[in-house]
Amino acid sequence: MSDNVEKFPGAFFGTIPSETILSAAIEADLPGVIVIGYDKDGNLYWAHSMPEPEKVIWLLRATERQIFEACDL
Repeated sequence: MSDNVEKFPGAFFGTIPSETILSAAIEADLPGVIVIGYDKDGNLYWAHSMPEPEKVIWLLRATERQIFEACDL
């Protein structure tokens, strides 16, 4: 059944299991990643795989812009 499921390329603002998002990122074979979330106690968790902090900040800001555009904000 899962062989006929396609990933939606647009914005989706619902609850998706973390495992689904992380698996998709692994499949995308990304050269660098940023992971941001909250643990079960509500504490902020973040990690990244890139040595350059300016690249991390650039990706965060570019992502913010895309989210705003997707929401028409």
